[in-house]
Amino acid sequence: AVMVIKWSDGSFMEDQDDWWMAGIYREVFLYSQDTVSIRDVFAVGTPDKEFKDAELSLKVRVNFNGKPQLGWKIEAKLFDANKNNVLGDNLQFEVPFDDQVGYENYGHYVQHVVPVSAPVLWSSENPYLYTLVISLYDPTGKVVEATSCRVGFRRVELKNREVLINGKAVLFKGVNRHDHDDTYGKTVFEDMLRADIERMKQFNFNAVRTCHYPNDALFYDLCDEYGMYVIDEANIETHHYGTLPTSDARWTNSFLDRGMRMVERDKNHPCVIFWSLGNESGYGCNHDALAGWIRGYDSSRLLHYAEAALLPFVSSSGEVRHGTEVAPVVSDDEGILCPEIETKGFGVRATDVVSQTYIAVDTIRKWAENTQDYRPFIICEYSHAMGNSNGSLKEYWEAFEECHGLQGGFIWEWVSHGIIKKSGEETIKPAAEKSDTAATIADKQHECRLPGGKYYWAYGGDFGDSPHDSDFCVDGIVLPDRTPSPAMFEFKKLTQPIGVTAISLTDGKFSIRNKQYFTDLSWLEGNWELMRDGVQVDAGALPELDIDVDAAMEVTVPINQELLDEEAEYHINFHFVTKLTTSWCVKGHEVGWEQFTLPVHKQSVDSEVLSAVVNNVTCEKNDKEVVISSGKIQLVVFNEGASTKVKYDGVEVVSNGPELQIWRACTDNDGIRAWSGQVNKPLGQWLAAGLNKLEVISCISKVVEASDSVTVEIEKVRVGSDSALKFTHLQRITVTSDGTIEVENKIIADEGLPSLPRIGVVLSVAEGFNNLEWFGRGPHENYIDRNAGTPIGLYSGTVAEQYVPYILPQEHGNKTEVRWLELGNGESVIKFTADPVFEFSARHFSSEDLFAVSHTSELVPRKETMLSIDCIQRGVGTGSCGPQTLEKYCVEPGEYNFKYKIVIK
Repeated sequence: AVMVIKWSDGSFMEDQDDWWMAGIYREVFLYSQDTVSIRDVFAVGTPDKEFKDAELSLKVRVNFNGKPQLGWKIEAKLFDANKNNVLGDNLQFEVPFDDQVGYENYGHYVQHVVPVSAPVLWSSENPYLYTLVISLYDPTGKVVEATSCRVGFRRVELKNREVLINGKAVLFKGVNRHDHDDTYGKTVFEDMLRADIERMKQFNFNAVRTCHYPNDALFYDLCDEYGMYVIDEANIETHHYGTLPTSDARWTNSFLDRGMRMVERDKNHPCVIFWSLGNESGYGCNHDALAGWIRGYDSSRLLHYAEAALLPFVSSSGEVRHGTEVAPVVSDDEGILCPEIETKGFGVRATDVVSQTYIAVDTIRKWAENTQDYRPFIICEYSHAMGNSNGSLKEYWEAFEECHGLQGGFIWEWVSHGIIKKSGEETIKPAAEKSDTAATIADKQHECRLPGGKYYWAYGGDFGDSPHDSDFCVDGIVLPDRTPSPAMFEFKKLTQPIGVTAISLTDGKFSIRNKQYFTDLSWLEGNWELMRDGVQVDAGALPELDIDVDAAMEVTVPINQELLDEEAEYHINFHFVTKLTTSWCVKGHEVGWEQFTLPVHKQSVDSEVLSAVVNNVTCEKNDKEVVISSGKIQLVVFNEGASTKVKYDGVEVVSNGPELQIWRACTDNDGIRAWSGQVNKPLGQWLAAGLNKLEVISCISKVVEASDSVTVEIEKVRVGSDSALKFTHLQRITVTSDGTIEVENKIIADEGLPSLPRIGVVLSVAEGFNNLEWFGRGPHENYIDRNAGTPIGLYSGTVAEQYVPYILPQEHGNKTEVRWLELGNGESVIKFTADPVFEFSARHFSSEDLFAVSHTSELVPRKETMLSIDCIQRGVGTGSCGPQTLEKYCVEPGEYNFKYKIVIK
């Protein structure tokens, strides 16, 4: 019989931000051994300091279920990838025997250090594995039992404020990962585990922190195989209870038991670089007890525990201070494999790295510039990926690459913890029915990504559960079905293993640099293309990328000057793809890219917008409206500027707008809708200011007629909660004789208003205009603080395809640095041209629609297209659990001017 206990004293140690699911959800098996058996194997492969030869440290424990006997032997064989035994034959060791030893489980260890000549080293870039086979022989020479494990030779050191892997200070391009399945809960299967790691590798991740417990055992086998550096974390999080269990001796055994079980289970995995003592549990003597045991048991790895780190803080004057001084580490100039920690400093017993969750980028830069700490700073949690998020990744990665002692970090987190639920279902039911096939589950997952679907991804409170944190656990950079969020492409670009810089754009000279640590770039091939206004006009292959580690190669792109003119915009794009299929990608997978704008001056007049056709521009007025006509174009202005619409050839194409738009469907980073305590976040400030319900208190319009144009000037004044704080919007809409509509905007937001969501306008475009094309950044949504991963180009799709299925519907679909966009219905095309650029989103939802609902299934798409054209929209930041949007990406009150043109054909 098996008894599963839902709540116990262990619950105080497992207070993680996650679904609290009771039950047995991992593989459980029973096995039997002979009366004499192999109890345990501990194998560590360590290169020497020159990284030429190595040692294999073996510790094999033998059980005697009865009185020990003489003559038992252990044999070790180590096979390389070609199945050659690199240790030689007959490498056998006697099992120690002593009459005083007694019976089972006591001291029968075979311990030897075996030299290995010139092994291939294991790293994330080249995860080369050997297979160790341990055989147990009885006194007659018969094999009684054999077992095996995989071994990787790699050296982990702490030196010069850097963690070194095989002598190199690698940047940890990491992500935090929970075991989660949207159908089976905490039970995960091999196909999903492989899919997780393959997707991570495809997006240039090289490290995982197993938050906040050891992940499924198979995951470590796959990390060994694919090459992922792992921070392996003990199942310790007292969270709500803080330091109460941490410093209470009654809990010491619990700390030790959880940490020891992790180390014993995972000790033979070369992927494990750090042992982590848990998460968010304060810091106390029980951490030191666990740290002491691990340091004594396994000297091949370093320790991590964020809350034991010497945490820096920045005073109001900007000075970086520390809580206490750290005694110097006892080491030599050669670096240290197992640090001998001087215990006078705060936390040095329990962690070999400085860390802190959700720390601002300027703070880590100041720390790097001022610290006297001997340890590097590795952020175990940063850039909270909840909803539309991960702003300012570029600033973090610039700091990681530029500042000595900053070695990367781990995004929070990998997967959103949504659970598939049927719309309208009130009772708790299993996520998977017995009849569900893989295809059925895939269909449900697909529906979860659609507005108005029958299925959606549920979060806290959706099962009648209480207490809960609402949608706070749907905070992954991939959706529950592992669909990447747009932010993944930002990360991939910033962490690509190849860099390109321009030596001379005029001469087409560039430098290509290898940013890897252990391997050359010959596994990649590159090509270049010359783009004219987003259309390829020339292309070619790059030379062989035989670029060694820490080296660069100069290349010259043969730019045909005859292809260039001053009426277009030109870019050089580089693409780097895999030559062959690998374990984690197919041949031709793009690993990295780079884009450069050529210094060709583009004329300010858009020749495509201007037309040789000259029409008479007429203006007809009555008590209700003003109708301005030019050829097939009609601009209708109602009630002295109260609203406008546009017709083409008698058919309404813009039913309302452009109207001022300040509000956006707030992101989780703006403020968590279901939580209290959000008054000081942007969402709280915006609601308090009434930005979601601005009222027009004044509307004035006048018509100015000229010989070849008619202009209507509309001034509207809006207020929110405070009638003394105004938004003044002056629009000058001009209809010209060539059928162009020119729109100039001046928007003044009074000082005293909070930092704003956006400055822009919104138009309602008629049903049927669903075909979208634009020239700007894409193809994925992007924002001013998250657009490094979206090159400037010519993109197309449908309006519906711009929808991003954030589990809590919110702001989405924005595009930045847009030169022009078109909406078409198969017969007519409406073109909006910027001067010089604008931001836009096109979707079948208004900001109000998105903000009013809590799940994708509640969304009802409009037939029309809501087109937002922004002078600027606030960046997304990472403020749901971290720093808010950087100041340079905020939209402060003041005066803004922008203009664009509309042409319909």
